[in-house]
Amino acid sequence: MSIERVIEAVRRRFWLVVVTTALAAGGAFLVSTALPKAYESEARVLVGSLTETSTDQLGAYVQLAQTYAEVATSVPVLDRVIANLGLTETAQDLARRVEVRTPAGQPILRIKASSATAAGAVQVANAIAAEITNVAKPADASTSLATVYQPGTDPVAPASPRVLLNTLIAAALGLVLGIGLAVLLDRRTVREDVGVREADEEGAPA
Repeated sequence: MSIERVIEAVRRRFWLVVVTTALAAGGAFLVSTALPKAYESEARVLVGSLTETSTDQLGAYVQLAQTYAEVATSVPVLDRVIANLGLTETAQDLARRVEVRTPAGQPILRIKASSATAAGAVQVANAIAAEITNVAKPADASTSLATVYQPGTDPVAPASPRVLLNTLIAAALGLVLGIGLAVLLDRRTVREDVGVREADEEGAPA
């Protein structure tokens, strides 16, 4: 079907396109706003020193950062976080709300925590970061090998659900569906009109 036929079908059944788009967008908006909100906060921890120039030492710090990333979601660390914050969940439950990453080749831990509240996400991210600095402090040293250089901050908006994005995607899908229905109905109408004309012509006196 040519683009001209599609445009003509949409013009004839413009109301159908509008209704399907509005219903899809409205449904997505209502569902998204009804879903529980989740907030995220990220704390960043530096392992080693920013002024270190030795390649070997920097490589060692990168390896340490990867090790600390594994330790960050271990049961002992999470149990201490739970105790310090007075949480009621288990370490396994808390681990599902935490993501720890180390950028390739960098002695940095990015600790992201999610929670039903903005304050809860900040508290968990910062508490885990603090635990890592404790873990990274040698028993005979006065300072830690890890430093929290960027504490978690209050998120300005929920990380999910993304109400606007979901609504726009649903509206786009509704638009496509509406156009498809308009084209389908238009083709059906054309076939019916052709059939009626053929029947009239056959029934007409010679």
